[in-house]
Amino acid sequence: MRLSAAGKGIQRVSSRTFWGRPLVTALIAAEKGGSSILVAAGAGLAFFVHDRVVDNPLWLILPDEVSGGLRHLFVHLLARYLPTLGPRTVLLIAFFLVFWCILLAMEAIGVWWDYAWGEMLIIVETVSFMPIELYNIARHPALTGFGSLGVNLLILWYVGRLYQRRMAKRAAARAAAAEAYERCGGVAVKRMWAPGEPGGDG
Repeated sequence: MRLSAAGKGIQRVSSRTFWGRPLVTALIAAEKGGSSILVAAGAGLAFFVHDRVVDNPLWLILPDEVSGGLRHLFVHLLARYLPTLGPRTVLLIAFFLVFWCILLAMEAIGVWWDYAWGEMLIIVETVSFMPIELYNIARHPALTGFGSLGVNLLILWYVGRLYQRRMAKRAAARAAAAEAYERCGGVAVKRMWAPGEPGGDG
């Protein structure tokens, strides 16, 4: 019931436009585009540090903060509990981030220009990461986790509806084309190749 009410709210918001696109579509494209930029930055950082990792990446990135004692307690704790990563592991992470960056950029482009493959990419990616989100919420329940899950569920519902409507329109167009063929083209072909007439089998 709550999801349905939220869906109605999204429909009201999506009636507004931004640069000729529904507002919700524009927001999704902006979120995917911004995420791709952040992931690209992470990939670049991973490529930069992968052959310089000795014990912990934070010692290279923030050496002063890590060794600053109580003045930088948060960074110190993060460095303490961050797993030690080897160069090969960091390099694999960098390549994964490159792939993810390209995927997010394609999603942003696809949904902005109203392509079916853009909607399908968003659906597949959102569904793929949903078990990880649920697992993280089960281990460490937090408002941020529930908020992220709720946003992704709304995105999945909205994009799923767009894709469903697109497929319904395509099916209707194919049915109309088949009916038009039967009424016009099919009759003409049958008459052209009717037995006993010129060009027929008889």
